[in-house]
Amino acid sequence: HKNLPRLLDAFKILSTNYQLPTTHLVLVCPRDVFTERLQKEIKSRNLENTVELKGYQTAKNLSRLFQQASAYVFPSLSEGFGIPGLNAMAAGLPVVCSNIPVLKEVYSDAVLYFDPTNPKDIAQKIKNLLTNPTTKSDLVEKGKIQAQKYSWLKMAMETLKVYEEVV
Repeated sequence: HKNLPRLLDAFKILSTNYQLPTTHLVLVCPRDVFTERLQKEIKSRNLENTVELKGYQTAKNLSRLFQQASAYVFPSLSEGFGIPGLNAMAAGLPVVCSNIPVLKEVYSDAVLYFDPTNPKDIAQKIKNLLTNPTTKSDLVEKGKIQAQKYSWLKMAMETLKVYEEVV
C-alpha cells in the first residue's frame, strides 16, 4: 500500500527523461521483510546508483535526512492519517503526495498532489517541485502552517472533552 514500485518507476522516468543534476531517492523502510523485495525492484530498474535503501532510522537520523532532502514524496495508496507527511512539513520539507482522500483532508492545499497509479504523473510533479523554486517555497510555508494544526496535545485535549461530554 506504500506504492514504492510505482515510485521507483517514476524515479526511473525522472532520471531518464529529465536532466536533473544529482537527484537521488532515499527510501526509509523500517520493516526488514520488504528490504529484499525492494532491492530486487531497484536492481530491475538499474537504479542502484541513484536509489538508497535505508532501514530503520532513529528520530535524530531521520531529522538529518529531512535536512538534506529537497522534498518528501509520499506515494501511498492507503493511509489512516498521514503523519509522515506532517512530520516532513514540520521539518520544512515540501511534500509531493498521492491525491487520495485522507491525504487531501489532512494536507489541504499545502502539498503538490499526483495520481499514485500513474508513474509519469508522479515524475512530472516531482520534477515541477525540484525545478520551480516558487512552488517549493510556497509549499514549505503552507506546510509549516498546516503541520501546526495538528499535535498530540490537541488530540488528547479533544478526546478528553468528548469523554467529559459523554459522562
